Amino acid sequence: MDSMGERSRAVLRFIVEAYLREGGAVGSRTVARGGPLGLSPASIRNVMADLEEAGLLRAPHVSAGRVPTEAGLRFYIDTLMEAGELSPAERKALEAARGASAEEVVARAGAVLSDLSSAAALVVAPASGGAVEQIQFVALAPGRVLAVVVLEGGRVENRLLDAAADAPLAALEAASNYLSARLAGRTLEQARGAVEAEVAQGRADLDAVA
Repeated sequence: MDSMGERSRAVLRFIVEAYLREGGAVGSRTVARGGPLGLSPASIRNVMADLEEAGLLRAPHVSAGRVPTEAGLRFYIDTLMEAGELSPAERKALEAARGASAEEVVARAGAVLSDLSSAAALVVAPASGGAVEQIQFVALAPGRVLAVVVLEGGRVENRLLDAAADAPLAALEAASNYLSARLAGRTLEQARGAVEAEVAQGRADLDAVA
């Protein structure tokens, strides 16, 4: 994938950013209208087909659009994402938001795997609604994980999480698979309750053997 051409990179970048921003499948016409290369929808469909064959995109259900796979998100993060410095105002706002009561409900989460997890936490907002289809954890940097919660209809919730700095990728993959299997078909509110119950049970089990 290191040999991917500039056209494919630009299309993948546009699709990933639109997916994370809008929370739905991205079609070739959308890329043609907003993409940077001025390609026709037919040309973009060919590029998207190549990206899908490479395992970077997938088609959710019968949708004509595409969404990035975990490999696509990983490739975007590793090679395509452009990082920028926070402005003083943005930094101040983020620092002020830490521990703010309005964020506490959303930020309440917990380790899921019973062996202390050592990996990630699930953050879900009860008011969001929608049934969970898939959950993915993508390591961004030591101690930082992107949680991508895919809901029915292709809608997506994204959260940045704190995790153990030395959390192995295998643990994140295990947490993704475990939570996807356990929470599929539940609303975010139900998923949140299930996660909290798992955490409480895990703590109780640890206390019992301590």
